[in-house]
Amino acid sequence: MGLRGPVGPPGTLTDNSVTSAHIVDGTITTDDLGACSVNTSELCDNAVTLAKMANDSVTSSEILDLSIVDADIGTGAVNTAKILDGTIATVDIADGAVTSAKILDGTIATVDIADNAVTTAKIAADTILAIDIATGAVTTTEILDATIATVDIADNAVTTAKIAADTILAIDIATGAVTTTEILDETIAVNDIGPNAVGNSEMLDNAIGNAEMLNDAIGWAEMLNDAIGWEEMRDNAIGNAEMRDDAIGSAEVLDNSLTGADIGAGAIGSSELDANAVADSTKIADNAVATNDIAANAVTKLKLGTGTMGFTIIAGGAAGNHTVTGIAIGDSLVGVLFVDFATSAEVGSDITGEFSITAANTINNTGGTNTSGGFLIVLYEDRT
Repeated sequence: MGLRGPVGPPGTLTDNSVTSAHIVDGTITTDDLGACSVNTSELCDNAVTLAKMANDSVTSSEILDLSIVDADIGTGAVNTAKILDGTIATVDIADGAVTSAKILDGTIATVDIADNAVTTAKIAADTILAIDIATGAVTTTEILDATIATVDIADNAVTTAKIAADTILAIDIATGAVTTTEILDETIAVNDIGPNAVGNSEMLDNAIGNAEMLNDAIGWAEMLNDAIGWEEMRDNAIGNAEMRDDAIGSAEVLDNSLTGADIGAGAIGSSELDANAVADSTKIADNAVATNDIAANAVTKLKLGTGTMGFTIIAGGAAGNHTVTGIAIGDSLVGVLFVDFATSAEVGSDITGEFSITAANTINNTGGTNTSGGFLIVLYEDRT
């Protein structure tokens, strides 16, 4: 196809004679473009990609003010050289982004620290000095219990107002520090006086009456020999509990002053009696002598009175009740002998074990031997 329009000499084109229609698509190369021949009007929107831009080709003048966003900045691309001094504000710093390594030593001032931001965990041990603490700032809540030592307290700083009631112990008081002037009159109680603290020299004559003594307060160790006579004792003041074993002998007992009421059960044995002290039965109360008061083999036949043994012969009969006149509950069967006349042999047998005293004038052998046709010899001890 031939070229239309004006043409120059052969092999040349006139200005503006070649239009887009005369150029084959995709055939224009870098070499075909003149210097600065492509401006913004020749570029389609979004046509320039990262691959189309040479390194360091974009300067501040090519960037629209305030148009750079996070997505435009590569990781690690902004270093201190890229940041204008004094332009980083609080809003530019992420929470927790500033660590100790980012802070220049010795540059944190009071104005940099928020109120109440410094807790005990932030303070190094043993670094708080007296100069760091405001006057009156340390109250009882700031002091660990039981940590105030003597060296922490100024001389004469502790007055009575500073001492809690009832907290002064014996260990807190120096020996000899409490004199009579420090003691309120009539305030010494029993529990204020140590064991054996009050001797004879501490007591006025006749100072102690019954009202001053606790029950059981005075034992033998508290009394001098012969210190107490009958005039010092109230009637019935001394019982068995107040006397030591062997404390009272004949010399201490007024003649004919002891009655039976004064002598405890079992209190007098053979060792307490002089020879022939019990001259006759008038000294012994009725029913006073029990079995355990009589020595083994002490009662001989001669000691037994008449009428202590009962003896009778009764006719035999069927097993059951048999009448024995005079026997009573409380008596003791000694023997029941059966003599059998039903046979020519007239045999006798001891059947005591079958019988018991079941009522007045009655012995019984229910279920035992039928003694009909014979007789019973009954021997018993009369205890009633």
